[in-house]
Amino acid sequence: MLSFLFPHALWGFAAVPLLVLIYMLRRKHREHIVSSLILWENSDPPDQSGIRIRKLRSSLLFFLELLIICCLVTAAAGPRVRIKGNVRPLTLILDNSLSMRAAEKGHSFREKGAGAMQKILDSRSFHPVRVMLAGDKTEMLPRTSFSLADHSGILKHWSCFAPASRLEEALAGAKEISGKEGLILIISDRAPAFPLSPGVRWIAVGKALPNTAFVNGVRSHSEGKDRVLLEVCHYSPRKTETKLHVMGKDEFLSLEPGIRKEMVFGMREKSLFSARLPEDALKEDNELLLFPPPEKKAGTGIRIVNPALHAVVQRAVRASGLADFHVPVRHILFTDRRESLQKEGETWTVFLVSEQNARAYKGPFVADYSHPLLKGIRPEGLIWGAGAEKDFPGTALISAGDIPLLTYSERASGINEIRIRMNVQTSTLPLSPAWPGLIWNLMHWRIAELPGLKEFNVRAGKEVSFIPDKSVRKVQVTFPDRREKEIPEILGKISIHTDEPGVYSIRSGKGEAGFAANFFSPEESDLSECRSGEWGNWENFLPAQEDYLALDRFFLFPAFCALLLHLIILQKKQGSP
Repeated sequence: MLSFLFPHALWGFAAVPLLVLIYMLRRKHREHIVSSLILWENSDPPDQSGIRIRKLRSSLLFFLELLIICCLVTAAAGPRVRIKGNVRPLTLILDNSLSMRAAEKGHSFREKGAGAMQKILDSRSFHPVRVMLAGDKTEMLPRTSFSLADHSGILKHWSCFAPASRLEEALAGAKEISGKEGLILIISDRAPAFPLSPGVRWIAVGKALPNTAFVNGVRSHSEGKDRVLLEVCHYSPRKTETKLHVMGKDEFLSLEPGIRKEMVFGMREKSLFSARLPEDALKEDNELLLFPPPEKKAGTGIRIVNPALHAVVQRAVRASGLADFHVPVRHILFTDRRESLQKEGETWTVFLVSEQNARAYKGPFVADYSHPLLKGIRPEGLIWGAGAEKDFPGTALISAGDIPLLTYSERASGINEIRIRMNVQTSTLPLSPAWPGLIWNLMHWRIAELPGLKEFNVRAGKEVSFIPDKSVRKVQVTFPDRREKEIPEILGKISIHTDEPGVYSIRSGKGEAGFAANFFSPEESDLSECRSGEWGNWENFLPAQEDYLALDRFFLFPAFCALLLHLIILQKKQGSP
């Protein structure tokens, strides 16, 4: 397809009617009879131009001059034609956050973005085309998952359920893989919050819309009943009155713009809690589901001969509320006898070493605070009674200099052995808050490794871990949209990505478990910053001749030849040699 780089130069064709007018203006000559022409042989021919309009006479000079004007004007306009074989690599960055699902009059921002994307892809040829989904983490789609012919593969993966969109991080990754000649297209519902570099084009398809959303929801259990805390926020310049449907009952709310409203509900039944807001621009943040908190406990045994040490351990274990002393299965055993150390089975062993020749260590203590056993634990200020031997089994988690005080070791079967060196008479650890905290971390860590779910209420977009029984070889997950999927086991666990809000169901052997994923993201629920527009320009990034074949030379050469022929004819007419 022919196009022009400088189309304003085409105004030069206005010289064509001027040329025609010049050839039509002629002088009127009168006839004179003379006896001889000898006196006019060497005189110049008379000028033919005048002020009277005559019939246009066709002459070779006229057509040559017309050809020269047309060729020069066309060459000055920069004619070019796209080269079909010369294409550019393109990286598509698609905003995969939930706000792209917001809709106005039945058309979502995602659908508008898909239309803008299709228009760009159909306008020219790109190769290769890479697609990146920018959510709370960036995902690169494999080339086999989509086809540029119908774009349905891209739309299938572009779900828009992420709780955030990290477009700047995605753009940095796109620049690395695109190279110097690659083009980048970003489709979002918001204007760019950072400057765009050459070769980057940003298309926003959003619009500021009012929206009411759940921004937080927590369910806890205490004193025999559950408590649910809800937070609702209305994002709009104006105050609104709305209705909240909670467990079959309606409550009317008056919400100020941008102010969170907290509500607390009590529940005695161990059932699924549900709350719903009226449908608005973004329906995904209008529903809240909360499962009852789990009451998982670890089968616990205490076999400690030392009476003082037994009392200290038993008091802390009972205070944790996570121990069950009446089940036949022992998930964790506290002991000070070496013969009680488990060599097989599923029992974790906590071996407490009370050395008689203990010293009092005041620190400084070296600790691995990244370990789940030391979450919130700070040994500074304590006096820790332990022996002076440096050689102690396991990996040190807390040590006084080079003296290990708390260690752990893990067998190939996944069974842990924890060793605590503590002399009750010379240590202040049992009297400090660090001791019950340490025991609670230990019990919680063991429960987290038991078969089943770790969490029952999560934010959408988070990974949920499930540990099946060892006898189970097949785990099937049912997603909120009713699709089912078998997930393979990796190192005794499966990981479920909550890519959409709703209830998830897990079937493992004969057992079944469920959890709820809710969308809580004030930044995505706030649609007041959504915009439409375009930023960035590809034409200023790439030289035109790299994508187009310049045709100016094909017009300059005929113009030069016509001009040369025009000069030769004029010389002959004037009698030049």
